[in-house]
Amino acid sequence: MVELQENYRFAENSDIGRISTAVNRGEGPQIIEALKNRYYKNIQWSILPKARELALKLKPWIVDGFRNYLILVGAHGRLDDIFDAFDQFRVLCALRQGPFGVSAVNPVIEKILAGEGMIRPEGRFYHGQPVMITRNNNQLKLFNGDVGLILSDDQKDGELSAVFRDGSGRFRRFSPQRLPEHETVYAMTVHKSQGSEFENVLFLLSDRDAPVLTRELIYTGMTRARNHVLLWSDETVFNTSVLRRIQRSSGLQDALWQRHR
Repeated sequence: MVELQENYRFAENSDIGRISTAVNRGEGPQIIEALKNRYYKNIQWSILPKARELALKLKPWIVDGFRNYLILVGAHGRLDDIFDAFDQFRVLCALRQGPFGVSAVNPVIEKILAGEGMIRPEGRFYHGQPVMITRNNNQLKLFNGDVGLILSDDQKDGELSAVFRDGSGRFRRFSPQRLPEHETVYAMTVHKSQGSEFENVLFLLSDRDAPVLTRELIYTGMTRARNHVLLWSDETVFNTSVLRRIQRSSGLQDALWQRHR
């Protein structure tokens, strides 16, 4: 067995490094106390707002977080710059369903941006719309979790294309109508964010406890950010989640260990 210990997203002595280490130790109350006292510059904590107040509370963060991305989209900037700008900010949700899950939060974000004139969500697809594949398609080589952007193609009289950047930095274009199952993705679940990194993250926990809320989920959500994390949570839910650990029961680790002893 090999344990990977070196982190290249942020320094271990950074605010994110210190807090994520404390999460791994199950120090929920100590973390909240430190964040309440603004001990850390690059991690902020706020009480999760009431569901009916979510749009109002989100608005300044959403407008600021996606501004540079949508300016470049409007100016038909270079694809590299547009994709890099989109990865500057992401909303992460602990859950898929519920008032603070991605199914509810994505439409709220879309409505905020449309209200500010930053997007024009007319029809099923629109210029600047981020999408995430939710079902594998081997023929198109698009897989669950792949994120692309719907952009107008200046070389085709403004026709919309779904653009995806691969691991080598190249871009692939598809007709949006050809995409496998997908969804709009201004916000994504922590689970879907694994392997990704963003400059800044707004992390929404649930307003109530759930078995999926674990120490590992909180650690993953916080460590998706390179620079800054804004955590919105109920204090009790956060503390309970940090104490809960994933219970794995596949037996794979024991079986591999026995084989190589």
